[in-house]
Amino acid sequence: MNPLVSVITPAYNAASYIGETIESVLSQTWPHWEMLIVDDGSSDETCDVVAGFRDDRIQLHRISHSGLPAVARNAGLKRASGKYVAFLDADDVWLPEKLATQISYLESQPAVGMVFSKCYVWNGQTRSPSKIAPDLCGVPNPGKLFSLLCTNPVICNSSTVMRRSLFDQYGYLDEDPRHRGTEDYELWLRLSPHVPFGFVDLPLFWYRTSPDSLSSHAITMAEGAVLAIEKTLKMNSHFNSPPLTSGIQAAKLLRLGRAHCLEDVPGRGTQLLLQSLRINPFNKMAWRWLVLSLLGAGPLRWLRSLAYKFQ
Repeated sequence: MNPLVSVITPAYNAASYIGETIESVLSQTWPHWEMLIVDDGSSDETCDVVAGFRDDRIQLHRISHSGLPAVARNAGLKRASGKYVAFLDADDVWLPEKLATQISYLESQPAVGMVFSKCYVWNGQTRSPSKIAPDLCGVPNPGKLFSLLCTNPVICNSSTVMRRSLFDQYGYLDEDPRHRGTEDYELWLRLSPHVPFGFVDLPLFWYRTSPDSLSSHAITMAEGAVLAIEKTLKMNSHFNSPPLTSGIQAAKLLRLGRAHCLEDVPGRGTQLLLQSLRINPFNKMAWRWLVLSLLGAGPLRWLRSLAYKFQ
């Protein structure tokens, strides 16, 4: 049996890199796929680049500009006909064996709802990874990962392959504008109390970074992530035990504090980090960011640019 995989790629002004993304799907050793590219009202040549690929498995759908990746992904989901769904961002690149490896995992583990993987992180310029992420040491495989995801969001969108039936049972991506950029994280959290997730402990794609991705909209992204956690807790009251909720609260404050530091608001960042450490004084990450916040905005900007230079 060769189940079909629906690859869903939202695109907006992605002409400069979507061709490489499509090539990586065409290079898959698993040939049973359809690729639904949903253009969110691009003003560049994105649609022309997509139209240049002559393969009946590639479909281009155009929608009015929404500015919300969830809207484009949902438009693709509504047209998907595969047993499995794989998300692929328009600037990421899969390794040839990605789909075959993950489909084999899901076919052998019928109770697992989604499988993800590690990735090579690169700056989109030289194909030399700065690191392999995330660190999955100690993560159950498979397992229900809600508590872990609240404190350590280890799942990258382009790494995932999941059962199409999950969307019928638990709903599509949340189109709340406050989740712009965190709509995938909200979905993982919403699913995680109900189905086990598994992972392949290998990098199966290249995750592209940019200078903007290191800092732009950091506070908005952090607030969206915190909102996703709060929504999931509200839907799952059995998670509201004091030890768990205090740990989650510390993680939320750490996330917000770090975001304020990245957006040059280190004073507010310091306050939030101190609040996090009052709840969990043993969090090494919070202590590191507290020290960085005390350096002020100038050194933080320099550290951000240095981090990107060596990616």
